[in-house]
Amino acid sequence: MIERSKVLFEPGLLTIRLISKEDIFLFKTVTERDDDEADLLLLARSKVDWELVLKECMSQSREDLRCEVDLSDKLDKLGATYGLETPIDDRISQAAQIGMEQWFEEQIIEELKKYPGTAEELQVRFKCGKEILLPSLVNLEKMGKIEKVNGKYILKN
Repeated sequence: MIERSKVLFEPGLLTIRLISKEDIFLFKTVTERDDDEADLLLLARSKVDWELVLKECMSQSREDLRCEVDLSDKLDKLGATYGLETPIDDRISQAAQIGMEQWFEEQIIEELKKYPGTAEELQVRFKCGKEILLPSLVNLEKMGKIEKVNGKYILKN
C-alpha cells in the first residue's frame, strides 16, 4: 500500500500520503457504510487497475477475512444495479466460490470437533440442504480430514 501511495507533501518530519484508488476500492468492499456503493461506482469509473485490485485482494485474503467474497459481492451488486462490468468479474466470482466452500468446510470441521454427527444432523445444525452439505463432506473425506463411522462423521486422527 505504501509503495502505491503518493506523497502529497512533507512538512518537516511528517509525510502526508494519498493512498491509491485501488486500495480505497478494496477498503470499501469490506465495509458497510452508507456511501460505500456510490464511492465504489465512482472509483470503478475512474480507470481502476483491475488486475492490481484482484492481485491485492487475493494477497490480503485469509481465514478470518475472505476479501474475495466481499469484492465479488460488491461487484455483483454494482453490476446488477448500475450495469458495471469489470475484467475481473469471472475470476473473482470463481475465487469467492472457492473461498466460501473453504470457509464452510472449516465450519464443518469446527462443528465436528465439538459434536460428531450424521449428515442429517449436520444439515439441521447448519440449516442447509444436502445439496449444500454433501459436496463439502465428500471433499473433506477425500482430503482425509473426516471419516464416517457408524453413520456419523468424525474428525480423522
